Amino acid sequence: MSIVSDTIALYRRELLIFKKNLITNTARAIIFPAVLILIFGNLGNNYLSHTKIAVVEYTYNQYVTQLLSSIESTGQFDVVAVTDQRSALSMLSNGTVDAVLVIEPSSNGISSPPSVIIYYSDTNFEVSGVAVSALESAAESISKSAQVAIKSINSNVQSSLVFSKQISYSSYLTGGIVVMVAVFGSVFGAGVTLITDKQIGFIKRVSMSPANKNAILLSKILYGLTVSTLYGIIALAIGILNGAQIAAGPIAITYIVVILALISLGFSSLSTLIAVRINRVDAFTIFANVITLPLWLLSGAFFPTTAFPKPLQFISNIDPMTYASQGIRYLMISGYYPANYQILDLSILIGFSLVLFIIASYMFKSVVK
Repeated sequence: MSIVSDTIALYRRELLIFKKNLITNTARAIIFPAVLILIFGNLGNNYLSHTKIAVVEYTYNQYVTQLLSSIESTGQFDVVAVTDQRSALSMLSNGTVDAVLVIEPSSNGISSPPSVIIYYSDTNFEVSGVAVSALESAAESISKSAQVAIKSINSNVQSSLVFSKQISYSSYLTGGIVVMVAVFGSVFGAGVTLITDKQIGFIKRVSMSPANKNAILLSKILYGLTVSTLYGIIALAIGILNGAQIAAGPIAITYIVVILALISLGFSSLSTLIAVRINRVDAFTIFANVITLPLWLLSGAFFPTTAFPKPLQFISNIDPMTYASQGIRYLMISGYYPANYQILDLSILIGFSLVLFIIASYMFKSVVK
């Protein structure tokens, strides 16, 4: 038999075992993310209560007075008055402020609301997204005829639909929870089943048969990838039901599935790598949690990594879960996924997955002969 047919046969066995425990597996996939999203998602809606914005006023009339009063009344922003646009954009570029509001000169004096430009930065889009959403809503609440433009200082993107107008902390949190559920599903889906099969002697029987030995590893990784991606999609659905939005629209779900598949492939390989050397499920669980939990927390699961101390930011920058969460949040919070960040995120995830898969394959061959 070929490695493909052997892998498919073993993979089907894993799916049959999953189906046999369908109720338990489904409950696990729903309850854990639901508790985190429903509790923390609704507790954290003011997590950006001190967002800093720079305001440049080239016009001052009754509409501007109402706009500034509306912004300050939210209690969300720390407003910094800046005399010119260049200085304000410089502050945004170096991270001193999270967004810039430019009130342009009005050709009609006090008879009409002036045009407004809201600038944000791609490098801190989680914070900027909420700020832009609130500023745009405030400007349009003063006058339905207000001209509001949204621009990024990092690209040529300009659109009033870049950010969803109903961005909430739930949208931010859901991105992190989706990745966490996928990672844990892959770790425990592939690793635990491998240890269980070793304990009942199944691995030994298969290794003594004519079946291709690599098919054992491939089926475990493929099973972990399948289950974890499914769990991630379920967590995403729970988040959407709780008010999270995908600003990029339904087409973004395809991107999200690709990101989940890549991060799941990497951690499925990691879990099999660990399970090869460990023969007890309880020991594996402890070891896996020690690795995955810190990585998840340092990926910016609950708040942006820019708030971390420098040493933790360094760890976050080499954490593959950071880039998976970043990609999904771009799609959920921002209405587009910049090409430079696509290349960065996907390259890191592909590289991480390939390296772990190669190491896992080598280690598995050295044990199963």
